[in-house]
Order: sequence, then C-alpha cells, then structure tokens
Amino acid sequence: EAIRRELTAAGFEVVAAADGEQALELSKTQSFDAVSTDVMMPKMDGYELTRLLRKDPRFQDVPIVMVTSKDARIDTLRGLDAGANAYLTKPADPSELTRVLVELLAKRKA
Repeated sequence: EAIRRELTAAGFEVVAAADGEQALELSKTQSFDAVSTDVMMPKMDGYELTRLLRKDPRFQDVPIVMVTSKDARIDTLRGLDAGANAYLTKPADPSELTRVLVELLAKRKA
C-alpha cells in the first residue's frame, strides 16, 4: 500500500493485483509501461511471474522491478535471472522505487 501511494503521488497510474496469478491475468488484457512485483506472493511467486511476463512479446522490454524482503544475494540473482531489471529489498524507501522506475522508463524511451 505504501508503494502504491508513493507511485500514485509521483504521477504513476497504478494497477494492483492481489497475487501473481491475478497479475498474470491482468497482463493478458492490459498493457503496462512498467511492472513492480514482490517475490513472495500467494499462488505464484514473483520469479515465476517475471519469467512468464518475459515470454510474452508485449512484456519483453517492459521494465520489471522486484521489491521484496528476500535480501540474500542468491535471491537477487534469481530475480535478475528471471528477467527483472532491478531488485530492491524491503524495507525499501518508496522514493527509491520511483527513482528506479523513472530511470528505467527513460532508458526504454531513449
């Protein structure tokens, strides 16, 4: 919720999903400029969600940022290997996520 509020305040339009499966379903009917996901979610974790999104041509170049409490180096590597562009650990400063998203979106447009 804190992340949603921060991103909304920064001017992002935010669509929230209750779990990984719902996020994947939303991706089939909507397009997004960026995706932020947790690793630990019900029904489908963020690693699997990221891998499945990357298989969809519409999401191959969409920035994906993982924000999670899993802070071991192996978790970061798993996130990046799954296709995430960035991996932030909680408690993350919500402004850090905003900064990372703005940077990734600027690179995508360049």
